Amino acid sequence: MFLSHLHISRFRNLQSVELFLPKNGYCIISGPNGSGKTSMLEAIYTLSCGKSFRTTDSDQLIQNDAETFVLFGELGSPQSSNIHIGIQRDRGEKIIAKCAGKPAKFSEIARMLPIRILSPIESYTLINGGPEQRRRFLDWGMFHVKHFYWAELQKLHRIIKQKNAALKMRCSDEELMQWNRMLSDVSYSLDILRCEYMVRLNKIFDKYREKLPVLKDIELDYLPGWQRESTDLFTQLSTASKQERLQGHCLLGPHRAEILLKLAHGLCKDQLSRGRQKTLAIALYLSQGELLFNETGKHPLYMIDDFSSELDIETQKLLIEALDPADKQVVITNLEQAHPLLENIDAIKYPVKRYVINNGNMQPIDL
Repeated sequence: MFLSHLHISRFRNLQSVELFLPKNGYCIISGPNGSGKTSMLEAIYTLSCGKSFRTTDSDQLIQNDAETFVLFGELGSPQSSNIHIGIQRDRGEKIIAKCAGKPAKFSEIARMLPIRILSPIESYTLINGGPEQRRRFLDWGMFHVKHFYWAELQKLHRIIKQKNAALKMRCSDEELMQWNRMLSDVSYSLDILRCEYMVRLNKIFDKYREKLPVLKDIELDYLPGWQRESTDLFTQLSTASKQERLQGHCLLGPHRAEILLKLAHGLCKDQLSRGRQKTLAIALYLSQGELLFNETGKHPLYMIDDFSSELDIETQKLLIEALDPADKQVVITNLEQAHPLLENIDAIKYPVKRYVINNGNMQPIDL
């Protein structure tokens, strides 16, 4: 499915904005800093995921003089009639989502409208953030290619939560052993899925290592959250039980997994410049999007925020080439309206819609 229309009401500095997107093509939004470009992308992301990529406080998404925001989208499909989705957030309340006029879970909407955003914030946190940021990256990919994975992940989180509660209540050794057995079972199931996914992702990432010299020495290494080459997880959990009792939480398992991004002499976050880090993040997101297409036949909606920031011209060219919109939707924001690469996109081959935004007001550009 693809996003064909978006209406934004009282979201950030966007009072009432309409956006129409081509099915397979580019939507390019230009405007000065602070004009609302990133807020446009944030609105699309929030419509899909029910949360922002910029803040965990949803009240910040509501205009200062308003009590609610509303996002309304229309999803098109070649095989079926269009589907209307929408979300509303009243100040201090939970976000409400609807699909086809009925209450919906955000997981349902996210599957229909997968979003992959390439922004300075997302790029920085993927490389420099803690392990949870890279687990989120991994879980996003698994969620969209293996739908039963989400149920297994939720099962893991419930077991971890209940085990941690039992540890704080000073549970017996017998009860702790039962939690460890359940944790071991679901851990191996998740680990197999994650390992298989990482093998496939690495094969696609190899292509970007070949195209971009700045990435050629980078390796991806998946760590499961325990010592796989040592004893089995249940035995390791038993050995760690004394330390877990002292700290009050589980120390081993898939909730501690990590994707190491490394060079020969250290981690990428310590060795790469900001520009190279952003290039690496883009290559990872593009690899993940290509894997999604290989597995499901659909692409995510790609959103690139601040296109020319911190990227050299060769990486910008590669990004445009990789996002060749055969069956892809691409939304790009940029400070300058007259950017050579964005101006020269083949509007005959692919539909291109251009907008200019200023102070939260957006207008289409007629070419």
